[in-house]
Amino acid sequence: MGAASPLVGRTLKEVGFTQTHQAAVVAIHRAGERVRAKLGEVRLKVGDTLLLLTDPGFRERWRDRNDFLLVSRLGGAAPGVTKKAWLAGVVTLGIVLAAGSGLLPILHASLAGALLLVLGKVLTPGEARAAVNLDVVILVFTDYLRLGLPLTVVVVSTVVCALGV
Repeated sequence: MGAASPLVGRTLKEVGFTQTHQAAVVAIHRAGERVRAKLGEVRLKVGDTLLLLTDPGFRERWRDRNDFLLVSRLGGAAPGVTKKAWLAGVVTLGIVLAAGSGLLPILHASLAGALLLVLGKVLTPGEARAAVNLDVVILVFTDYLRLGLPLTVVVVSTVVCALGV
C-alpha cells in the first residue's frame, strides 16, 4: 500500500474489497510478518502487502491507479483442470493412507505416488523433475548420511528423489 492509496486507514470490509476490486485477499503482510487476524477487520497501513487471488485482467485494471503501489504477478501458470485430476486425488489419498497406517514409510509412499502420477500421465517426467525442491533433496541426502547408511544407498535415494520416480 502506498501513501496515496484510498485503502489506507480502512478495512477490507469497509471498502467492500472483494466486490470493488474483483479479488480475494489471501494474506496481509506488515513489516515482513503475516498479519494474523480476521483480514476483513484489519485497518490497512502504508507499506502493507496484500496477497491477492485475482482474475487475469486484474493487473491491467489496477496497475495505473492509486489503490496499489505495485501490482505484480507471481510466477507460474494457472493450474489447469484435467480429466485426470481424480487420479491425483486418489494417489494423494493412497499416500496418506499407506504412510498413516504404517504400511510404508512416507518417503516410499510419496515416491510410489510420484511414479504413479508419471505412469498415469498426470505429470510428464519434466514436470515431475521441475517440481523437485533442491533444498529438500540436499536435506534428504545429508539426513541419510547422518544415519550412517552406505553411500550407494544415499546416492540412489537422492537420485530417486531428484527424478521424482
